[in-house]
Amino acid sequence: MRKLSIVVPVYNMANKLEISITSLLNQTYKNIEIILVDDGSKDNSYEICKKLAERNDNIFVYHTINQGAGNARNYGIDKATGEYIYFMDADDAIDDNAFSIVIERMENTNSDMAVFGYNYILPSGKVKNVEKWKDFVEEGNIVRKNYEKYFLCKYALGVPWNKLFKLNNIKKYNIKYPDLKRHQDDIFVARYVSTVSKICFIKDILYSYYPDDVVHMWRKCPDNYIDISNQLLKYRMNIIIKWNPSNENVKKEILMFYLDNIIVCIDLLFNPEKSRSWKDVISELEDIRGKVYDDALRMISRKKLLTHKIVLYLFKIKKYHILICFMKFKIIIKQLINKTYG
Repeated sequence: MRKLSIVVPVYNMANKLEISITSLLNQTYKNIEIILVDDGSKDNSYEICKKLAERNDNIFVYHTINQGAGNARNYGIDKATGEYIYFMDADDAIDDNAFSIVIERMENTNSDMAVFGYNYILPSGKVKNVEKWKDFVEEGNIVRKNYEKYFLCKYALGVPWNKLFKLNNIKKYNIKYPDLKRHQDDIFVARYVSTVSKICFIKDILYSYYPDDVVHMWRKCPDNYIDISNQLLKYRMNIIIKWNPSNENVKKEILMFYLDNIIVCIDLLFNPEKSRSWKDVISELEDIRGKVYDDALRMISRKKLLTHKIVLYLFKIKKYHILICFMKFKIIIKQLINKTYG
């Protein structure tokens, strides 16, 4: 039984940590090491990690200054000693026999990477949707030439928690998470896909993903989110587009994702935890507008949601006063709906 390293970055997860780690300790695949990297938590997450390590000799705990999940995962990679490596979020859970299924599948197909299904679970506990694949194996060069069908779609995503990697590949090619506060995962996965010969996709639903609520998202997204979005776009252009420059679909998907990030940038300006005057909001909108990649704005008509089209169009033509009014109106309507329907 080959050894599996599991890296879990931890930041202010005291109220959720034991549930996620218990799901790892309950694995039917027993040859595992669990590496908890506390990323400078301000709550008692680090103390909980140490208590878990005291009770379990396969848990190893490290503490770093706060540098973000990507750097915490890089730290974990340096400490890992397994043949396989898995990256889990500290507020999610994984099925008990997940690694028994995934590792057997990787070995039987001689794959360098595995992708498996997951549940998307609302704060109420209700499963919003299930994302899964059929069982199949694909050559790496086919995936790279048609990346939008595999990793830019909603099923696989650019996240690491529904994927298993080979640690030797990561170390051989010196694959790292970039130093970004958000979207490090997308780049890491793309860098890894650059090296693979074969990927297996598994139909089993093995992971439970609990998305952040809006308030938590506001807190996680830094004020320079537009700079991060531009860096992500540049990474994707330099890695993914170069695999198949003639693939117009992948270019479209990348730019559409970038438009989504612009929407997030605008939403962040209306965070109720940060009081901003109209003048401040307009100034920040002007700053964002000056940094935006204009080719993406030419694709506004392809957005499906009418509200997104309106926001992006007003932003594009710099009608900031109207945009602010529209955003405030949208917030009021959303509050009324939440009050009415809970």
